[in-house]
Amino acid sequence: MLGKRKTLASQLIEKIKKDIVDGILLPGDKLPSEQSLINQYGVSRTVVREAIAGLRADGMVVTRQGIGAFVTENPVSKLELFNPTTLKDILHVLDLRLCLETKTAKLAAEHHTKSQLAKIAEALGAFKNAEYNYAEVAIADFQFHMAIAKASGNPYFIKLLEHLGPQIIPHSRIDLYQMPDDEADFLDRVYLEHKKMYEYIAERDIENAGNTMASHLEKGISRYKKLDSESTN
Repeated sequence: MLGKRKTLASQLIEKIKKDIVDGILLPGDKLPSEQSLINQYGVSRTVVREAIAGLRADGMVVTRQGIGAFVTENPVSKLELFNPTTLKDILHVLDLRLCLETKTAKLAAEHHTKSQLAKIAEALGAFKNAEYNYAEVAIADFQFHMAIAKASGNPYFIKLLEHLGPQIIPHSRIDLYQMPDDEADFLDRVYLEHKKMYEYIAERDIENAGNTMASHLEKGISRYKKLDSESTN
């Protein structure tokens, strides 16, 4: 049975991660079924699904429709490679992304193909349909930014984002703090910013695509600076 100090989903994520780090679950192993996890930890199906989505966002598991969730190859190295654990870590990551992704948005506006633009639109739709499930939002958010990187035509931008993985998205750190009351409104605003970014890329408006990406990330920096300040007061 899990306790109540953190969200149940974040506790379940930590427990499964520990099993992976300790070698109880190995690369390629199938995680216990939803019902088994429900019975073992005394949690709801929603909690289990949020935990699995969180593990996906962290690159620890992959899901196969109708089969289940499986541990990825080298999951421990993913944790060691890039695992922001504080709000200050997240701010450092956002600074990095501001430098990197402003340029990728400009290049995507200049170089995208029809199929690459369709992938950006697909990721935008997935974000809208995530319905405030923070782990699913994180996955869709990363897919959106990854699709823009792929449309940039620069393979090194793509490799760098793949190397960093979904944990560059602050929403994936659902175990760090309680989300503020206005989080739903915030996610709606993020969606509209993504939509505007997509539209400028589609129009091949290079400057506005870059400016919109920069503004989007700067707003994230301001938001997490405020959260960091509140957490230290």
